[in-house]
Amino acid sequence: MRVGTVPNHTFSGVYMKRKKIYGIISILLCGSLILGGCGKGEAGMESTSEAVTENKETQEEVSEEEKTSDEDKASDLDEGHDSADGDTVATSREVEELLASMTLEEKVSQMIIPAIRRWDADNEVNEEDLVDGELKEEQRGEPVTELDDDTRKILTDFSFGGVILFAENFVDTEQTVRLISEINEANAEGGSKTGLFICADEEGGNVARLTSGTAFCGNMALGATQDTANAEEVSQLIAEELSAVGINVNFAPVADVNNNPGNPVIGVRSFSDDPEIVSEYTRAYIKGMHSKNILTAAKHFPGHGNTEVDSHTGLPMIDLTEMELAKTEFIPFEGCIEEGTDFIMTAHIQYPQIETETYKSKEDGSEIYLPATLSKNIITGILREGLGYDGLVVTDSLVMDAIYKNFEPLDSARLAINAGEDMLLMPLYLNTPDSIGELSDYIDGIVKMVEDGEIEQARIDQAVTRILETKLKYGLLDETTQNDIEEAVAKANEVVGSQSNHDTEWEITEKAITMVKNDDSTIPLDPSKKTLMLCPGESHLLSLEYGITRLKSDGVIEEASDIDVKCYAGLTADDAKTVAAGYENVVLVSELFNAAGLNPDIEGGETAAFIDALIESTHADEGRFVLISSRLPYDIARYQKADAILVAYGDRGMTALPTEEGSSTIYGPNIPVAVYTAFGGSTPTGKLPIDIPKVNDDYTYSDELLYDRGYGM
Repeated sequence: MRVGTVPNHTFSGVYMKRKKIYGIISILLCGSLILGGCGKGEAGMESTSEAVTENKETQEEVSEEEKTSDEDKASDLDEGHDSADGDTVATSREVEELLASMTLEEKVSQMIIPAIRRWDADNEVNEEDLVDGELKEEQRGEPVTELDDDTRKILTDFSFGGVILFAENFVDTEQTVRLISEINEANAEGGSKTGLFICADEEGGNVARLTSGTAFCGNMALGATQDTANAEEVSQLIAEELSAVGINVNFAPVADVNNNPGNPVIGVRSFSDDPEIVSEYTRAYIKGMHSKNILTAAKHFPGHGNTEVDSHTGLPMIDLTEMELAKTEFIPFEGCIEEGTDFIMTAHIQYPQIETETYKSKEDGSEIYLPATLSKNIITGILREGLGYDGLVVTDSLVMDAIYKNFEPLDSARLAINAGEDMLLMPLYLNTPDSIGELSDYIDGIVKMVEDGEIEQARIDQAVTRILETKLKYGLLDETTQNDIEEAVAKANEVVGSQSNHDTEWEITEKAITMVKNDDSTIPLDPSKKTLMLCPGESHLLSLEYGITRLKSDGVIEEASDIDVKCYAGLTADDAKTVAAGYENVVLVSELFNAAGLNPDIEGGETAAFIDALIESTHADEGRFVLISSRLPYDIARYQKADAILVAYGDRGMTALPTEEGSSTIYGPNIPVAVYTAFGGSTPTGKLPIDIPKVNDDYTYSDELLYDRGYGM
């Protein structure tokens, strides 16, 4: 049975309009030149970049009033810097003078954003650095939570454009403020000519780095609220927390359209599987960030939503044409560009229909297509010229397996810069004293490629001009140091993870919880009946307990309600009967990471087999079974024998119960709020922001839909 309706969308984005204009221009040009020889096979076909040039010329026919206005706005601008392709970046005199004063080494350094995530001061590979006998660089050393002599020297010796920080760098709010202040001071002490982009991935939901901040419910949950105002409000509050600790760049929003249920890496990080909806929500997110002066980076262009491979661990491929992508994946990025996103982050994905140049993988010698991050056709041809984007382009991390295992570092640098990337994110692992020398050699290698003509000087100047202009716009051109650190700490403690923010977090999450099934009015559950609540991991035990605590403190259920909480990790189908025995209500929080998790018959499918058996055992004892889907919502089609199903869109756990003063550690609101909803603490009003396909007998996804986007009881 198919439930709900699918809204009709006409894909008439900027890109499609431009393509139509280009086609008309091409026909007219061919018509006027046909006697002169236009039409020699494929030579008569217009490339995207050529078409854009024609389009730009038609756009130049503006009124005198518009010209005057533009001239006034540009009164402080010089002519700018031409790229190797003739692209021009408008340049202020201040930036022009600063650029002229920089050495080539300083310019290249400005294009680099390293992570100082962990540090191994002894420079030795220890047993704890190995996983199954293999060195895992990302796990090597201890978290950097304050600068020592080595890590300070990195920042004084190199004039980086920015740094990126991760959860490992953060202990609590005070420590975070002090660390970022130290980073800025070291940058200034080293004589850098600009302040730093201090970057983090603070998307919200499952991807939130501030360990003492407010996670909020995540993007897909926001999509389920059906109100972009919620996305803007959440973004604004996240921005306030980032600003309070000193972070000025958020690598968000996620503009990926999650149109592949098998996607293992985006999932609930996406707002929807509908490109128009994703566009609306990403624009709202950018507005929220910009309202607090935080820079944004829409990611991962051209789109990471239709993959079945995680680029952290492999090199995905999407075999679609440019025009097919224009009808889906490009649409949110068009919206982000219109909204004024400061960066666009690119994806490590192969698009063989667009980029046919290949590279011999250093891992196995196979020929691989240049991924989007390294493709001039995609970065310059489509993003710059096709979509008209003139902001900063930054790579995704270059130490992700998709790049790091396949490309030599200097090759990926050359390809990325020549493709049109302005900034290189995490080009090498920077985690030992030896790695400082490797980074120095890396910068010297790029400098040599410029001197040898492998990278054009104009391309470097174009990128650095964009960086400097962006810093000027946001007041980051000068070195930034914290004047009164104690005052900054006090202010941050008031803002980050505040009770007010957590109250808003709870209220918006309530609006996201979606009920798709409720046979015999199973929900709200009767708290007088003995109830078992099961969660997938130890970190979720407190999530369940917090939901129950809220129910009791709000008077929804009695203090004496008989509710047990357990973790089902490691349990098998053979355990189900014993686990369910004696309970009238069984509530299970599911956690689907990928499509393989649906199949009970394969290795790793023990959890699916356990849930099947548990439902059967519960019903055999005449009990009620409630499923709370906490990760990929596509598993709700798999467990249709449940009496009731709630969708929470997030599985972030808890490490400590919040106090009346607020939590000192970040936690996910989705599971606690779903528990609260299951017992009638709130009414589920969320609607599915994605289509849910049926599951075939072999546990693969069907082409038929079970629930349509927009459905919710």
